[in-house]
Amino acid sequence: MTLRDVIDGHTGWIFAISFSSDSLFLATGSQDLKVRIFDITEKKCCSFLVGHKGGVIDIIFLSGNRLLASASRYRTVKLWNPFTKELLCTLSGPRAMILCMVSSPDGGLLACASRDRVVYDWDTNTRER
Repeated sequence: MTLRDVIDGHTGWIFAISFSSDSLFLATGSQDLKVRIFDITEKKCCSFLVGHKGGVIDIIFLSGNRLLASASRYRTVKLWNPFTKELLCTLSGPRAMILCMVSSPDGGLLACASRDRVVYDWDTNTRER
């Protein structure tokens, strides 16, 4: 296997990475508190999302790439429109650092596990637990 490309832009360690379902974009989350979205074809950062108060631990595209969820050490999950850069909402609930996230195949449900040994889930349409 041969290395294809190197794409950089963060100023801190990268903890999370996720391809869009069409493989045209790559989102990364970092210790620098930012989410960056890279255009794979152009091999450059096309946008970055700011709003977390702790390092971004996990990231996932949802609902046919209409949503991007990012989880931080600060015990929150943020839902974004990845193309307009709009922060749609902040989901809270975990009492400890979030470790990972997963979504249902249709993107309608989002779950995260945290260091408090609890799994939290939300409906991504209503934004309710």
